[in-house]
Amino acid sequence: MITAAAVVDDRLCLVRLDIDGHAGFADSGSDIVCSAVSVLVRTAGRLLLSQLNNDCDFDSDGKGSFKLMVLKISDGKRDWMSGITEFLLNGLSDLEKDYPAFVKLEITMDEEK
Repeated sequence: MITAAAVVDDRLCLVRLDIDGHAGFADSGSDIVCSAVSVLVRTAGRLLLSQLNNDCDFDSDGKGSFKLMVLKISDGKRDWMSGITEFLLNGLSDLEKDYPAFVKLEITMDEEK
């Protein structure tokens, strides 16, 4: 099972995302659930890096683990960040609904921000 833990701030912008595991829906290399999660999170990570530069960090070892941390969001990037967050979390939520035995998403609020 893939577990996704997302943390958002009070303006519903992504602060942290941790993805772990493999779906186990099909054999390695043919697993559409793993592929869908990978495309969503890796693309979001690359977009965030391109726009937030040093205010974002992510690590994907390619073996069932993805970690993303947003360190700071400037006011000029808030609307853009909100859109990326909504796109990413809606995509993961849809996968959880369509494949509940293979994807688990948990979204929490960051109380410190």
